[in-house]
Amino acid sequence: MPRISRRSLLRGGAAVAGGALVAPLVRQLRAAGPGAPSPRVVIVIEGNCFYTRAVLSASAQAAINAQASTPLTTQMICDTAYRHSAPLTVTANDLGTAASLDPLVAHGVDGKAAVVLGLSNKIAGGGHSSFQGGLACARGSDSRAPAVTIDAVLAARLGVGTPFDAIRVGEAGPGARLSYVTCAAGPGRPLAITTDPVDAYNRLFAAIVGGPADPRIQQQQRALEFAHADVTAALGTFGGSSAERAKLEAYLAAIESTQLRLTRLFGLAGAVSTPAGPTGTAGDPYASVDPFDRLGVQFDLVTAALLGGLTNVAVIASGPGGGLGLNYGSVLATIPGWAPNALGMDRHTLQHGIGQPIHQQAILAVTRKHVDLIGRMARTLDDTADPAGGTMLDHTIIVYVSDNGEQHHSEAREWPILLVGGRALGLATDGRTVVFPRVGQAGNRQLSNLWNTIGHATGDTSLDRFGQEGSGRIAEGPLAEIYSGA
Repeated sequence: MPRISRRSLLRGGAAVAGGALVAPLVRQLRAAGPGAPSPRVVIVIEGNCFYTRAVLSASAQAAINAQASTPLTTQMICDTAYRHSAPLTVTANDLGTAASLDPLVAHGVDGKAAVVLGLSNKIAGGGHSSFQGGLACARGSDSRAPAVTIDAVLAARLGVGTPFDAIRVGEAGPGARLSYVTCAAGPGRPLAITTDPVDAYNRLFAAIVGGPADPRIQQQQRALEFAHADVTAALGTFGGSSAERAKLEAYLAAIESTQLRLTRLFGLAGAVSTPAGPTGTAGDPYASVDPFDRLGVQFDLVTAALLGGLTNVAVIASGPGGGLGLNYGSVLATIPGWAPNALGMDRHTLQHGIGQPIHQQAILAVTRKHVDLIGRMARTLDDTADPAGGTMLDHTIIVYVSDNGEQHHSEAREWPILLVGGRALGLATDGRTVVFPRVGQAGNRQLSNLWNTIGHATGDTSLDRFGQEGSGRIAEGPLAEIYSGA
């Protein structure tokens, strides 16, 4: 497909391999001349695991079986078969043979992807969810964030100069508005994921669409001005330093940050076209009860935000904190032989039937739907030229990871990873699969090494020290098998 300049118009649904919201856009992106690369990172999190089987290609399975004592056949959990002592790098470029990766082929990005297997993250704890543990490489908790998560670290550097240092959205079921169990700015400082797509649209695009004349925006500005004056007056009553003054100063900084963001968004009017907003009419995906309809909206909003330069860092969480109550009836209905009276089965019940082949098909189909959304985003980015050269996908790393590891009741032994994009940043996303030795082996590597890799690819080598494994840290630094340096 032809590449499109970020400074040109992108016309017509046929010109964009995006979804219902992105496809109709006529995007005139912010003018930007050639310059240094602007790395972007999108982290897609699936609650309560996706299985290694979903991303295991035929050639990768053959390479594992060549050294396995008990060869893999159709097992959903695969790491117990690993007997190799050094990383296996498989470059057959057959990712589409994996049970859930054929959408990458359909979107034409399978040759710009890579699968990484064998990474452990025992410090995170596993279970139904490790909460922040996947993104922090620390012991996660639903009640108190243990440490800063990788998205916040990246946002502090890559988010300078963009209206949003990071965008965090997701899907947690009808009626859910916010989730605080996946991302954190530090110990005890959770960061919100917006799980209502209407709220997400309003936060990202309402100021651009309505401008300062919009009554809702004016009301927001008045509230911010009042709060600013109130906090400033209160600060005048505090002398020296104190915990109370520090809280007020942090509150004031947040108010001023929001005011600055509104000013920046106003300035984008006419330069960044926006996706379709909620209509409230029949068939509106914003109001759908289908989790994949709403999740698709969130993907489209993030894609539009990336294209428009609203952010360089995004997190999209599907079922954060385990997501055990989500119902994927639209997916179950596609499984041959699935009983019509079982279409209301929730994820928890579905996972507990993992021993049944029909449940395995359904679970793999759920992962395939996530991969389809990722592939759709990647296709759109790859069809858009980047000011630094190549495509936007070349300068964007999409990471697909679960929030707990290798299975429903995870032991955090293995965290399967799908990477898409990032070729201009040094990632070897050329259709390969890399399988590291299993946990307990000297050659095992950890999820923190993946975040080290992302750090190097985006210009921050200090991330070699990211994570809280302590004496359990096997080796610092990036994964040479998937990163060659930009």
